[in-house]
Amino acid sequence: MDSLLIEGGHEIPGVVCPCGNKTVRNKGTVRRAEGTVPRYVCCRCSMQFSGETAPVRTARKPSIPLSDPGIVPECPKCSSTVRVKAGRNGGRQMFQCKQCRTRYVSRGPGARKTRYSQDIISAALNKVMSGMSYRKTAEEVNTAHGRDLSPNTIMFWTRKYTQIIKAHVDAILPLTGPVWSVDEAYVNVKRSPVLENKGHGNWLWSAIDPRTRYLLCTRIAEGSRTLPDAESVIREARKMSEEPDYMITDSLRSYATAAAKCLPRTAHIKTKAIRDGFTNMAIERYHNEIREKLKSCRGLHSADSAQIFMDLLRIHHNFVRPHMGLDGRTPAEESGVAVPEVRGAKYGALIRASAATGIASKLGRYSDHVEVVNRGDIVVTPKEWVENGAWNEINHILRGMGFRWLFTTIMRGWILFKDAPDIEAMPVAVRKRMPV
Repeated sequence: MDSLLIEGGHEIPGVVCPCGNKTVRNKGTVRRAEGTVPRYVCCRCSMQFSGETAPVRTARKPSIPLSDPGIVPECPKCSSTVRVKAGRNGGRQMFQCKQCRTRYVSRGPGARKTRYSQDIISAALNKVMSGMSYRKTAEEVNTAHGRDLSPNTIMFWTRKYTQIIKAHVDAILPLTGPVWSVDEAYVNVKRSPVLENKGHGNWLWSAIDPRTRYLLCTRIAEGSRTLPDAESVIREARKMSEEPDYMITDSLRSYATAAAKCLPRTAHIKTKAIRDGFTNMAIERYHNEIREKLKSCRGLHSADSAQIFMDLLRIHHNFVRPHMGLDGRTPAEESGVAVPEVRGAKYGALIRASAATGIASKLGRYSDHVEVVNRGDIVVTPKEWVENGAWNEINHILRGMGFRWLFTTIMRGWILFKDAPDIEAMPVAVRKRMPV
């Protein structure tokens, strides 16, 4: 059976996702020119579509859930998995590629050209997000793992892996609720070109889904709280979620104009106190979480470093930190886009999913069933008989990378070469004449 990203789905007669999957979940309705039609979300690729018309919104990057990190080591030069063991280097197993004779140590996706394993990197990121300074984090990692890291190395890892993970998670569409909470908070940026008078400075704009606690976006803006800043945070949140039914904000005037312009069909609710009936407690709780973590920093260095730090906080909030209000689950798990935990290192799983650029890395646990050979054209061949469910998953992943399945008298496997003919687009009469 195909692995599913979203649980709780069922088959509906006559409803099939464009990817071919029949297990879907109801997602309300959508307005079309011909009237209101039902809307569904695919449990395998997380695409939202309507049963009668074109997809409502296509997931920009299908996220394949990771399992145990038993990925077959692949050559960093030619991506071949045909290799032999070639001794050890510093206690680490070395391999030699049988295609290009390159010797390498497999550290997994995201850890290439680094001296340290993903476990050490994951531990360092966890300590930074727990409120430790870069210097204190380096001391703790050096004591626990017997290393000689500097605070600059921890800062470099924070910048590097935040950008890698952010590019991956921003391409995933969460299943959010009908309400947004939007708010702004003042943050201390040391090298700010603006005056820190009343109403001026650096402001953090955030939008969150109160039901799942999923943080949609965070944005650092310099200057006063103007209309362009409010419009920018709404547009960024709109990229991650469908248009909400309600948006709750405080009484800042910029929100009213921005909501009328960017969300014309959304009811804008302004609240000042709990007695108003609507509260912004979810986003206020997140801003208190940020203030707690910034105590060890005594402010942020610049607007660029502040944005990177806030992006890592958003990743930590959505994918790593369990929430008591969600019964110990993360907002990503609550919204159906969770990355499984691997040996207690969620950052390691995120790095593997984000930096999986090689063929074997993208195949994950299915890489044990195939061999990757690079002889001008990249060929992926099954090692042995592959069960139907595993074969379908391998075929689904490889077709997304541009491979085509060929079964002839001389070969049996997937091939990737320049100007590859699309066999499925050929006429039936032509396909019947091809060797099988």
